[in-house]
Amino acid sequence: MQRSGGRPTAQDPLFQEGIRQRGIAKAKGRPLCTVNRILQAFRDEARIENLPRGRRPRATTSEQDMLIAAAAAVKPSLTSKQIKCKLDLSGSTKTVRRPLRDVRLRNCVPARKPKLSEANKLARQLFAEDHATWTAEGWSCVLFMDEYKFSSRLDQRQRI
Repeated sequence: MQRSGGRPTAQDPLFQEGIRQRGIAKAKGRPLCTVNRILQAFRDEARIENLPRGRRPRATTSEQDMLIAAAAAVKPSLTSKQIKCKLDLSGSTKTVRRPLRDVRLRNCVPARKPKLSEANKLARQLFAEDHATWTAEGWSCVLFMDEYKFSSRLDQRQRI
């Protein structure tokens, strides 16, 4: 039997018929070293498939991953470059972003809203207390409208 692409296997009829490795390599159009490696794996380990390959080891340890996630959770405005410098990590900023992505922390645009001063809070509370007893008839006379802020720039907000 032969695999797709004309790759020689140990179950190939050419091998079963006793044809030499050089002849199999020529018939399949493959280098002799490839045929030798495949047949040797069959003889030594009785396998005809490739061995499973491991992944490249991670550049950060699980402890470093937890520190990265903790730094981002404590101060969400930190960039991956700042986290890398703060924790003194080697590697690129993508190395820092991967653990953040694993714990589902992604960049976002913070909501821009005015900070409420004590005067604002007091005014809101007084308004709520004054209008707490209003009926539906009283509210029907009020015109509600949204305020929109238009911007000519597409991206004025900083991502965090």
